[in-house]
Amino acid sequence: MWYADDAAGGGKLESLQEWWNNLTKLGPKFSFYPNGKKSWLIVKPSHLETATHLFESTNVNFTTEGKTYLGAPLGSHDFCQKISKQKVSEWCDQLQNFRQWPQHNLK
Repeated sequence: MWYADDAAGGGKLESLQEWWNNLTKLGPKFSFYPNGKKSWLIVKPSHLETATHLFESTNVNFTTEGKTYLGAPLGSHDFCQKISKQKVSEWCDQLQNFRQWPQHNLK
């Protein structure tokens, strides 16, 4: 089973372009219509120009920093560290809130 809205791929740009082209060609047969405006390529800065050229007619978005995927950070070290710190801070805040509940609310 493939849940298309959360699909992901990785690899060399040329392979990803071929994958994207196949999705857009074959997807409609299965009522799947890839939307470049909702899709992101995370690329190294040195590959951004190539990615832009290969995907110029697709409306796919690009980033050299990163994006979260199913809640996990993907991308540069700095991006992953920033998102991870934010998550840990949120969890610590939640634990502090939980600790402040009166014990009778836990029964």
